[in-house]
Amino acid sequence: NAAEEKLLQMGFGGPRSAGSTTTCVMHLQHSTGGDCLAGTVYEAQRTEAATSVGGEPPGFELVACTTFLDSVAYLYSIGTQLLGFRPFHHEGKVTGLAAKGESRRGDSDGTFAIFSKAVWLEEERRGVNPRTGKRGWAIRTDDTGEYYKAFSTASPPKLLEDLQPFPKEDIAAGLQDVTEHVICEYLRRNGGYLAPHMCVAGGLFANVRLNQRLRQQPAVE
Repeated sequence: NAAEEKLLQMGFGGPRSAGSTTTCVMHLQHSTGGDCLAGTVYEAQRTEAATSVGGEPPGFELVACTTFLDSVAYLYSIGTQLLGFRPFHHEGKVTGLAAKGESRRGDSDGTFAIFSKAVWLEEERRGVNPRTGKRGWAIRTDDTGEYYKAFSTASPPKLLEDLQPFPKEDIAAGLQDVTEHVICEYLRRNGGYLAPHMCVAGGLFANVRLNQRLRQQPAVE
């Protein structure tokens, strides 16, 4: 069909040159055909495209995994509820609302700075990234429960308190900006995760602005 033809034109599936890869970012369960709750994120970068589901997909290599305890998607669902919308259903409304606000990235008292207390990037203390020979970068979240909790209907007290003075548009902008920053920087800093052909799956990647930012990365065709 037309969709399959378009994917083939983009380099997914079909004959591939030696050494070519496709980077896939997805929930681990999505890659094996299993069910999972949206926001329970296992982000995995794998080489080559899947040819079947059920068990370990052939031709795939797991190179990184982030558990649901450090989930950007959960933070987005928390923000969705904070703004008065239904989590795991109305995140698109938050993305739209963000366009009307300001995150004030670079300011210590803007909403970007507040959400950065909930989720951030941290250099790994052990091991090295096999693709770069250097320590990798991991997504980390606040483990005190003040700014982040690993379930969608959580109400982290300090996060709510710090955001209380801001209009909804600025809260949405801060959440969206942090989401884009953390995901794009995670892929960029872990050299080799960004590739000409990217396949992304899971609820977080229903975020059209995030997908646009990924598409704009220099390494992505």
